[in-house]
Amino acid sequence: MFDTEKALAILVCPHCRGELQPEGQPVTGLACRACSRVYPVVDGIPRMLVVDDPLLKEAKDHWEGSPHFQYEAHAELFTRDYFEEQDRWRANEVDPFSMEIYRFEEVRGKMTLDIGCGSGWVVKSFARHGAYSVGVDFTERAVISTAAALQTYRLPGMVVQADAQALPFRDGVFDRVSSIGVLHHIPDTQQGIREAWRVLKPGGNAIISLYGKLFFFNPWLFPLAQMVLKRLLKAPKVRDGIQHTANYDEFYRLMDGPTNPIGRYYGKEDFPRLFADFTITECTTSHFPLRFLMIGKIPVSRFVPRWLHRWIDLNFGMMRNCQLTKGTTRQA
Repeated sequence: MFDTEKALAILVCPHCRGELQPEGQPVTGLACRACSRVYPVVDGIPRMLVVDDPLLKEAKDHWEGSPHFQYEAHAELFTRDYFEEQDRWRANEVDPFSMEIYRFEEVRGKMTLDIGCGSGWVVKSFARHGAYSVGVDFTERAVISTAAALQTYRLPGMVVQADAQALPFRDGVFDRVSSIGVLHHIPDTQQGIREAWRVLKPGGNAIISLYGKLFFFNPWLFPLAQMVLKRLLKAPKVRDGIQHTANYDEFYRLMDGPTNPIGRYYGKEDFPRLFADFTITECTTSHFPLRFLMIGKIPVSRFVPRWLHRWIDLNFGMMRNCQLTKGTTRQA
């Protein structure tokens, strides 16, 4: 059920940041008092996405066709079995060595936001640990999955369809903001980071994960890595592509599928600039996608001891996870 009181306490117009007023009973829309735009509320989800950038539309279309986890799930979508399969997938395949980056133990009684909520696992996990958990994503498939996760487990939270570059939230309303592997896929990554900073409370903390520069991104090692990938990589068709590029500047774009229009990576030297408004408290590496490497039909991970898999993941993973704090004043 749509919580009108909670929504009006945290939401504003993404176009002009004007105050909103509900329309209909039950609520079917949120109207901006300043610019008169009306945002529909469908199935309890405020639809506040405005797509007037062709590149943003292209990115949205790609992720609607390649929704996180949904294309890999075996259970019926949005059922309890689906969300339990999702939990096992995250614990055993995606995040086996990086669960600590989420700091779930710190969110009880807090207001949290996950930017680019995808299938809803982070939103659901924050809520399970006692937060009022909000998720935002620009795809229909993502917000439906995330809303279903909260409803299935009767967890406190809200889901909004919106653009990470123009978040429909008031300044400084969240105690913790997360964005895991998302902001490098939007037209203006720096604007997405600014928005994360804006909606975070002074003294609040954030975890933002971006693709990092891999060790073989150089003219000498990349051809060797490409040869290995051509022999061993068995990615799902919607994500198949990286073994076909001879340009490592295109690697991360194609890793998420041939129709993905945006995929950037960043070196360590980029983080002080990207997060200039934050204080960086820690940066770690994670998420080496060993699960997609196969010898025939046998996963390479079956031959790799857990201690070695952990070492590879934490030293050569594709994600750079930055723990951030927002000070009481903005940096010059």
